[in-house]
Amino acid sequence: MQSPGRSTLCLVLLVVCFSGVLSSVLDTMDSIEFMESMAHPLVLHEEDHKEDYKEDLESEELLSPRCPDVLSIPVVDKYTVDVELSFENVSFLESLRAQLRDLTFPIQVTDIDPVTAILSIEVTTVCTATGNEVWCSYLERAFQEGYRILPGFRSVAVTEFSNSSVVVSFEVKTTMLPAGQIQKANELVLQSLNQTYKADENSFQGVNNETKLSVMPAIIFEGDTVTLECENEVLSSNVSWLYGEGLSSLARLWNGSRHFIYTTVQLTSMSRLTITNFTQEDEGLYACKLVMDIFEFGTEKYINVTPIQILANETTAVKCDNYPVSLNCCSEKKPNWTAIEWKQEGNASVPGHEDQDLNSGCGRYILQANTTQCLDTITYMCEFLSSYRARVCKATEVTFTPAEALIKSPSQDQNLPVYLKNLSVSTGQEELEIQSSPKSLGAVINILNLLSTVPSHGDPEMMKDVLATVNVILGKSVLGSWEALQQDQTSQSSQLLHSVERFSKALRPGDSSLVVLHHPNVEIGSMVVKPGKSHIYRRNFHFPESDLWANVTIEKRQLGNLHPESSVVTVAFPVLKAILVQDAQKKPFANSLVMTTTVSHNITMPFEISMTFKNNHGAGGQIICVFWNFSLSNNTGGWDSHGCRVNSMDRDRISCTCDHLTSFSILMSPDSPDLGLS
Repeated sequence: MQSPGRSTLCLVLLVVCFSGVLSSVLDTMDSIEFMESMAHPLVLHEEDHKEDYKEDLESEELLSPRCPDVLSIPVVDKYTVDVELSFENVSFLESLRAQLRDLTFPIQVTDIDPVTAILSIEVTTVCTATGNEVWCSYLERAFQEGYRILPGFRSVAVTEFSNSSVVVSFEVKTTMLPAGQIQKANELVLQSLNQTYKADENSFQGVNNETKLSVMPAIIFEGDTVTLECENEVLSSNVSWLYGEGLSSLARLWNGSRHFIYTTVQLTSMSRLTITNFTQEDEGLYACKLVMDIFEFGTEKYINVTPIQILANETTAVKCDNYPVSLNCCSEKKPNWTAIEWKQEGNASVPGHEDQDLNSGCGRYILQANTTQCLDTITYMCEFLSSYRARVCKATEVTFTPAEALIKSPSQDQNLPVYLKNLSVSTGQEELEIQSSPKSLGAVINILNLLSTVPSHGDPEMMKDVLATVNVILGKSVLGSWEALQQDQTSQSSQLLHSVERFSKALRPGDSSLVVLHHPNVEIGSMVVKPGKSHIYRRNFHFPESDLWANVTIEKRQLGNLHPESSVVTVAFPVLKAILVQDAQKKPFANSLVMTTTVSHNITMPFEISMTFKNNHGAGGQIICVFWNFSLSNNTGGWDSHGCRVNSMDRDRISCTCDHLTSFSILMSPDSPDLGLS
């Protein structure tokens, strides 16, 4: 039979070749009926003792049983011939059937050839095309008779004929398929088909497209525990799992060290394959196969593995100055991580604490090493753990260096810009840590102080990094850490101010005669004194968030006494006044800016500097102009009024004049003025 869309006729001819044979003898011979059998739901094929004569009947030698020898008659050759005709134009059907029935014999080509006669012709219409549909009414009636016993039976239809005319595919729709029922239905189908055809009872095969195969997790990473679940409504515990690179290479899987198979039969058949520590070698095609009676149900799925790459520095250096340094690692992919853990190899240990952001897939380990913990090298392992048990590690080798090694290095001045940049970047990254950790704040101050002692000329880029660091540690959110820090180390605020003065004095603007930098918590203004040019130095500072302003002025006659190409630098701080340690008597102070002014070369002539501050003090009390004296209180620093005086004051502003350079501000005392606060 041909594929649907064509009409198919099957003819069975009983042909007898004889010479002078009585017709009565022929009448006594049994005719051989047309027989075809059925397989793979709906397959038809001839009996084993018949041959297929679709294309070349003459090439085949079809022999039939001989007549009994006891008959004293000539031997007669008898053949049964099966002929199939297939055509697309259904209008030819009836006329062709009539012509076939009207075929007449005998035929004798030559005198010596035997006479050939036709005993009978049977013409059967198997399938007829009607529009876009093909009707195989006899076959479908036979299937209907058999499969309607299935619970929830809906319909059955022929879906395809093979080119060999022996295999017919059909589809049965039903809501349930109880064990054993399908076999009984097949037997009923055979009984109906065998009335006309001869069907092979072993040829039935079933295919069910409702087998469900699910995989968890959806995205598989190396090291995951992977679970495959195969589910079917057919109830059978005979389920097997197969694996290979393709369909042709599938091999059965068994329980083992990394494979575990568990099958249950309840409302459905459920089989679960679990594979631990999934690797690239496990990538491939997985199939499950369920067998019930003579039917097989199954499906397959190709599983890919995604490698995980951890991004982290393989080496890093840490200075033993008690300053926090972060070791960071992040996963390139973002699976469902459950934890990010840090481990140290070996017996050595440097204190620190872990921090993790599972949503971004990043982990951090913050180290703080002091001089007593300055070891050579420690390897830290960053390990990611997924919810499906994947574990991925990345190692970072940390080298610890004493902080004093910087200023003793032959290339210290060349390395200083790099150290200042790194300090600026790390301080910005660790801002939250500094806000909550006085030790971290103290470490930054110590490093900044150490770097300020390196003999080197600073450029605007270096000063930019210095002020970026200062801006972070003088933020209002860090005041809590300052308060806790100064309970143990009262000189830290004075040390910070002294560091900034040293950097300011070392600043060389180069080709730029003016450097101006603005931050919320610090500002800088500068000028280079050019020979032969008469200028006045005046810089204004304004901090709107703190409601503070001030300015500084150096007259041109004072600048004329300076060394040519001298740099004059002023740095203003809006919150430093609240941080600097007060004198032992805890005298109150006005809310004003702290401004430090430096000159790059030593001053040999009398010098005078004028400053104006916004007047923020209330009514009453005495206003005093002061500077910060680093040598007071056993070199911890304190306010001093020597060499400074108040020039004028109104409700908006206070003007001061001093005869030296350093850091200045104003104090308010409710008592009689003590011009020597020292």
